[in-house]
Amino acid sequence: MPTKAPTPPVLTGAFVEADGQTWYRIDHPDSAPPFFMTLAGDSDLWAFLSSNGSLTAGRHDAEGAFLPYETVDRIHLRWQHTGPRTWIRVGDGDQATLWQPFAPRLAGGGGTRSVWKNLSGTRIRLREVHAGGQLAFEQEWAGAARLGLVRTARLQWLGGAGTTAPRLQVLDGVLNLVPPSVSVLHGATMSCLTDAYKWNELAAGGRMGLFTLYAQIWDRAEPKESFHALAAWHSGLPAGARSLLSAHQVEAFCQTGMADDETLTRGRRGAWLTCFEADAGSTALQWHLVLDGPKSQVEAFELAQWLEGGGGTPDEIAQALAANDAGLDDLLARADGLQTSADTMAAAHHRANV
Repeated sequence: MPTKAPTPPVLTGAFVEADGQTWYRIDHPDSAPPFFMTLAGDSDLWAFLSSNGSLTAGRHDAEGAFLPYETVDRIHLRWQHTGPRTWIRVGDGDQATLWQPFAPRLAGGGGTRSVWKNLSGTRIRLREVHAGGQLAFEQEWAGAARLGLVRTARLQWLGGAGTTAPRLQVLDGVLNLVPPSVSVLHGATMSCLTDAYKWNELAAGGRMGLFTLYAQIWDRAEPKESFHALAAWHSGLPAGARSLLSAHQVEAFCQTGMADDETLTRGRRGAWLTCFEADAGSTALQWHLVLDGPKSQVEAFELAQWLEGGGGTPDEIAQALAANDAGLDDLLARADGLQTSADTMAAAHHRANV
C-alpha cells in the first residue's frame, strides 16, 4: 500500500509571551514567499529585513547604509553573499555535520522556522530548530541609539536529561559590509572598483573591526583621503574566539572547523565574523554583534579604548536595548497625547460652532 505523503507545513501566526515581552510569531515562514519587515526605534537607525534572513540597515538615510542598499526583490535573493550568515559544525572531527540556519531549502525538509516581532516593532527575531530537534538557533535585530545596530545570536540545546550535548564549532557574523564614502550609486554600478579600495583592519585586541577605504574613490590625479570607518564589534563570546574580516576562510571552516584571525585585508569585501568552539550544554549560548558608523578617527579610537577597557558588556547592551524600547514607547505615548489633544480641540471647536 503506498505511503501517504506528509502534509506540508502551513503558515500560521499567533501572539506569544517570551522574555518579558509580547510578540507576534509566524511559524513556517519558508512555506510562503518571503516578506519584508521594518525595525522601529527612537533614533536615526533604520533597518529593512527579509523573512529569509537578509537585510539592509544603516543610519539617517540610504547613503549611511551599513550593508548594500538595494530593492526588496534583490534583498530577498542575496542571502548567500550579503547580511547575517551562520555555519555550525555539530559533532567532532570527520563525524561532524554542517548546519546553516536560514539557508534556502529548495527541496524542503530540515528543521522548523519562525519569525517574531515584538508589539512596538523594536525587535525582530528569526529562529530555526535543527532537523534533529535538539538544537535551536536564533538571531534578533534591534537598535540602540548610542551603540548602533545590534544583532543578538543564541544557541540553545533542547535535549532533555540523559542526552549528551554535542561539541559545536561556530562561524557567525555579517557579510558584505559597506564602508563610509561608498555611495548607493557606486555600490550599484561600480562594485568591483569599490572592492579594490576597501581596507579592513582588526582593533581593540580583536574585539573590533574597522571597515574603510584607503582613499576616496576619485577620478583625478590628486589626493583624496578617507577619514571615516564603519565599526563592528562583538560581546559575550566564549574565550578563545577568533575574529575574521572577510569571508575568505568560510570554505576551509566548513571542511575542517578551523579559521585563523585576520588582522588586515585589502581589496576584499568586508565581513565581521567570529569563530569559536563550545559545548551545546544545558544553557543557552548568547553573543552580540554591533554595527555603527560613520566613525571618525577620534571616535574609532575612543570606541577601541572603551572596548579594550572592558566596555560593551552584555549587560550594557541589554540596558541600551531596553532604553530604545522605552524611548519608542515614550514617543508613541506623546504622539497619542498630541492626537488626543487635537481631537479634544476639534470637538470643542465643533461644539462652539453648532
